[in-house]
Amino acid sequence: MHPRSVALLTGLGLFALLLVGCSTPAGTAQPETSPVEPVEAGVPVEVVEALLNDEMTTEQNGRISWTTTWRACFEQDGGDTTRFEAQAVTTEGSGTSLRELDGQCLELDIARGVNDAAAGMLGRDIQLAEASTLAYRVRAVLDDGTVTPWTEPVRVGATKPPG
Repeated sequence: MHPRSVALLTGLGLFALLLVGCSTPAGTAQPETSPVEPVEAGVPVEVVEALLNDEMTTEQNGRISWTTTWRACFEQDGGDTTRFEAQAVTTEGSGTSLRELDGQCLELDIARGVNDAAAGMLGRDIQLAEASTLAYRVRAVLDDGTVTPWTEPVRVGATKPPG
């Protein structure tokens, strides 16, 4: 047998052993571990305000750039809050990732554009309507590691005066 053929067959044999060694026989797969859910305590946090804020900047040639930001702030009774967490909610259900809030407010730019100043904030209402298909639920993480129950989903763009 030619030395190259021996090397090729040896290589193929080692590759086959690696494949067999890496496979798991049926029924012996390791169970998937799921993250441990924290213990719930207390009552859901409260939405204390939700506002839309429009900012406009004058550009060259009679144009403007503009942005609408939605800001929703939350409060937890008791004062033992370490942080607030938010989770996106759509018509399909809740997302799996958590977003830690900076402080106690969630801020999102939900509409923006650049257009002629005479047209105002062209397309803003359409963008606000599209943003409203998304909602967030929020909870507080307490000093002892427990969490409050989630709030009902708060629709992006919804407003509530402070107080």
